[in-house]
Amino acid sequence: MKKYILLIVSIFIPSLAFSQVRQDTTIVYSNPGYNKDPMRSKWISNVEQKGEFWVLSLTDKKGVLREKISFADKKLEVRKGPYTFYENGVVKEEGNYEKGYKNGEWHYYYPNQQLFENVNYTYDKYNGDFKAYWDNGDLKKEGDYVMGIKTGNWKMFYKGKKLALSEEYDEKGKVIDGIYFDQDGNSVKNVFIIQPPSYPGGMQAFYQFLGREIRYPANAQKNNIQGTVKLEFTVMKDGKLEDVKVKESPDADLSSEALRVFRTSMNWLPAKELGEPVRMRYIIPIRFSLR
Repeated sequence: MKKYILLIVSIFIPSLAFSQVRQDTTIVYSNPGYNKDPMRSKWISNVEQKGEFWVLSLTDKKGVLREKISFADKKLEVRKGPYTFYENGVVKEEGNYEKGYKNGEWHYYYPNQQLFENVNYTYDKYNGDFKAYWDNGDLKKEGDYVMGIKTGNWKMFYKGKKLALSEEYDEKGKVIDGIYFDQDGNSVKNVFIIQPPSYPGGMQAFYQFLGREIRYPANAQKNNIQGTVKLEFTVMKDGKLEDVKVKESPDADLSSEALRVFRTSMNWLPAKELGEPVRMRYIIPIRFSLR
């Protein structure tokens, strides 16, 4: 029987833009799609027609408004128009949908109602000016996106407005220059400012986990199929993994096996920016090789 080698190299992509852009399609939610969500299914719903939209209002068992979703149709299949999500009776996020995708300017808030992020979308892709704030209102981060890709100059600030980093990105989203500072203004390495997510016990422990669990697919082995499967996923603030997908692969069986095993892995340690946990996209290439 042939043996196989798994060569794994990890890289990280500090990005909050998750979705693929599909300007020529429409997201259709299974009717009533919101009832399939474990959280929303427990809420009380009310639907009203307001102008061109059908507005679904969801309240919890205490009668507190939790969410308002606008739809283009009476069947509540296509999100279109204003959207608002509430937490403890105050707005947590608000924006607009078009054809089921986030589109236009969106606002996200801290529990104290201070603006957390001001984001511009084009069909679920970050596109345009981006700003993030500390909970006291100080600017934390600013820069520009072009269809989900960071471009030009990006800056990050400590609470108190001192500069933490200034980076230059090319048109492909690659950092071509950067300077980084601690809170005293001393020059430091970039990992002092941005720490990527990591697997508990380190990447060596992750490699060992994959080595124990992955089984070379029989059909791929029989047909001498080799290559690299690139998995892309989001490590959330609490370390949970979401939106796991195959970014690139030479074979469907290799993709399925990489996904199967990866989804059984434990939570990761979240990325940090200026010491605070943040969600971050991450890519891991897994190479399947026969010998």
